[in-house]
Amino acid sequence: SDGTDRIDAGVLVRPDTRILQGGGRSDDNQRFGGRVSLGYWLDACQTNAVDVTWFSLGDGANSGNYFNQSTGSPILARPFFDAETGQQNAELVAFPNVVEGSVEVLTSSEIHSLAALLRHNAMRGCNNRLDILIGYRFLRFREGLTVEENLVSTEQGGTVAVGTTIDLWDSFSTGNEFHGGEFGLDFRLERCRWAW
Repeated sequence: SDGTDRIDAGVLVRPDTRILQGGGRSDDNQRFGGRVSLGYWLDACQTNAVDVTWFSLGDGANSGNYFNQSTGSPILARPFFDAETGQQNAELVAFPNVVEGSVEVLTSSEIHSLAALLRHNAMRGCNNRLDILIGYRFLRFREGLTVEENLVSTEQGGTVAVGTTIDLWDSFSTGNEFHGGEFGLDFRLERCRWAW
């Protein structure tokens, strides 16, 4: 809030600090994805087959992009936990007569999977069939967070000369991969024009 002391600006435990980005759900917007399955029967009786399935849910264009700038209040800061003092603290991004600046936060997440399966028909009737599937599945999940700051010093007599431009860039990414066996049953029942 306007009038907050410099030492308290952006510190999370202060009652006048308002969170602009984070502290809740992130990167949960709609996005495009797809799934493709291909199969090939190894015999004319359709007893044994090979199936390959791929699906992907990618990060859409501009998905999870946030741009926070000092609008409405001249104070903007990035909070952090200070490991040296064991206390909450904040780095100033915009503060009257000290610094002018902006922050851009980009989040991303995506998931991809590929499976190769052998299919064997265990039971077949006129309107139904039961297949056993066994094979291998690969799955990859990735997330990322990038924070970029653009700062200009405006403090007369401060430790950083007036007009000095500082660009900060933090990037974090993580990923998980799964490799494992897959076993399943595929049951199909047909009645007239309907199939389950």
